[in-house]
Amino acid sequence: MSFYYKKQLISGVNVPSEYTLAEYNNLTVKPQEWIRTDSPTENASKLLRLNDVNINNPTDNEVLAYDNILHKWTNQKASGGLVARIKVLSETGSTVTATKDATTITLVEVTSGVFQCDIEEYGTWVVSSTYDDFAIQESVVVDTAKVYTVTTNHFRASITVTYPSGATVSCSKIGQETQYADSNPYTFEVEESGIWTITTTKDGKSWTQDVVISTSGEEDDIESVPDGNTVTANDITYLLYCSEVFDKSYTTLSQILNDSDTLFAVINSENGIDYLVRSTSYASDIASNQTAMSVIGASDYASNTLLEDTTWRTALLTSSYASSIINTENPVMYGNTVPTGECSASSTNGSNSPYKAFNGSTSNYWEATSTTNSWVQYAFANAVKIQKCVITPNYVSSNLCAKNYKVQASNDNSTWVDLYTGIFNNANDETATIVFRNVNAYKYYRINTTDAYGSNRIGYKSIKFFGRQNGGIQTWLRAGGITNKQYTTLSAVLADTSTVATLMANNDAVDYLVTVHSWSSDICYNENAMQCIGANNYCANTLLADPSWLTDIYISENYYAYVLNVQTPMMTSNTTPSGEVFASSVASGQAYLAFDGYYETCVSIPNAVGNYIGYDFGSAKHMYLAVFQVENTSGTTYKLQGSSDGTTWTDIESFSSDSFIPNSLPINDTYRMYRFYQNSKTTNNANIDYYDITLYGRQDV
Repeated sequence: MSFYYKKQLISGVNVPSEYTLAEYNNLTVKPQEWIRTDSPTENASKLLRLNDVNINNPTDNEVLAYDNILHKWTNQKASGGLVARIKVLSETGSTVTATKDATTITLVEVTSGVFQCDIEEYGTWVVSSTYDDFAIQESVVVDTAKVYTVTTNHFRASITVTYPSGATVSCSKIGQETQYADSNPYTFEVEESGIWTITTTKDGKSWTQDVVISTSGEEDDIESVPDGNTVTANDITYLLYCSEVFDKSYTTLSQILNDSDTLFAVINSENGIDYLVRSTSYASDIASNQTAMSVIGASDYASNTLLEDTTWRTALLTSSYASSIINTENPVMYGNTVPTGECSASSTNGSNSPYKAFNGSTSNYWEATSTTNSWVQYAFANAVKIQKCVITPNYVSSNLCAKNYKVQASNDNSTWVDLYTGIFNNANDETATIVFRNVNAYKYYRINTTDAYGSNRIGYKSIKFFGRQNGGIQTWLRAGGITNKQYTTLSAVLADTSTVATLMANNDAVDYLVTVHSWSSDICYNENAMQCIGANNYCANTLLADPSWLTDIYISENYYAYVLNVQTPMMTSNTTPSGEVFASSVASGQAYLAFDGYYETCVSIPNAVGNYIGYDFGSAKHMYLAVFQVENTSGTTYKLQGSSDGTTWTDIESFSSDSFIPNSLPINDTYRMYRFYQNSKTTNNANIDYYDITLYGRQDV
């Protein structure tokens, strides 16, 4: 084995003998500087060993240089001149060239992302790296035999910022030079991934927005608006800016309240509401302003967000204009189940029935037979969100009155959730108005007395539950893309025929509308609205698929036909004017009499399991509703069935009819034939009398 050493230590550098010169900036070594020996020298501490030199009998024209790619010393040039190497670190798959004058060399990718070539000529070389159609150029001055390393960065992304007039905007990231916008909108070009911060300053107010850049080529667009959840609260300027109102220089809340356009902009901005809910110092003044309360009530987001905060909830629900926010309450009851819902109690003393706590009068009352854990409740027809309660206990004497109580809620009338705990003051004519947080909808609400003044009995003169369900006019309008109408009531919208037409033709607006059952009656009794519903298939079919909307569409007198545009005709025989009436058998009359449109005529079908009567449209029809009137059916159950071929029948609904009144069944299915099939018999009547059957459906327009 031969060993090579440099004759002298590198000036000023103490290099251990077993280290290679690779540790010291790719130095080159000429042959006259070497010592060759077949055994390690004893004087190695004064010499530098050249490891892995693959050269035999070098000449004066040869130069050694350390190759950082191969990790060894190599003979760079066998015949005079100088050899260097350019190494480029770039994305795998890049195209990399080095050019000097008319000479262009294509670099070879020796390992993933590492490109190199040998350079045999001094001078300035232009290195070009192209990746994903994006080229980068760097100049390299080659003046000695060593490896010249070039690192390229093809990462490019952009952040386009639209910002308020008169503001200054910058884009920054730790370790990167800050850029400043000089036009509006302005596109910042960024050269690495990570979090870039956009800082905006206007009229002395500053805010930041972070933009996360993940991939090269990413293009982000943002609008510079302060975050309502983070900037300093209770500042009018920030309130305006959060609401994207940049053209007003208001400094007081009263200025906003007196400007309806600005007020609408603030309350209908979700970011503005996020800021407002944190600015509790404004709650009292806004709750005292009728216009502001109307606008809040017209926005689901504004109402629901503000009602989540204790200060805002108290201000809004105890305001003189609270009715703008509240759209749900228990009705005035005239009996335990009249007109809707149901009143009940833990016990009842004499004629002091539960409904008397909900009849709107303080001249009578519900009274229990005991005190502790005595409760009275109201069950809504559907689950609602109650957040306010007004209670007047029945004060008989100082030792005959409710004391401690809870407002409780349940969805199964078994498991109860405490919403509020309070105490009465043992005073005559005391009325407690309480508000509480409730994020869930419940069907059952009750007042549960947990302790009393005295040990005899307690009662309540009046209880009223109040709450809010979704039903914001502005929410509906904005779902339909309408932002320039300041309506806050349904009647105002219905009076604007073009707006109604726009809403009924917009799928997002329809998706919102179908959830607001409290509007269905007023809309279905408006002819223009019904025409617009009928003219838009998505709207019509969406509303018809909802049982509540289906019912109101059907009972809308002469307007239902705009939407339910298919129905069984008034038959004058089993086959005229169209389709065919069929029955299993007939005891008296003719089958078509059940479909002739007259309640005075009927067909009698023998009372037996398996008998039926129906109608064949001749082709498939999508039906939504069956309305029928039968007699002598006590205890009999039926199935409404559909078929496409008269052989295979599918059950649509099962039902019973025990009285001679019109009944209705939702269908929402497509068949050619529909029939009423007798499923059971528990009556002694010989026949079932069918007075009227009408099927209603829709064919898309």
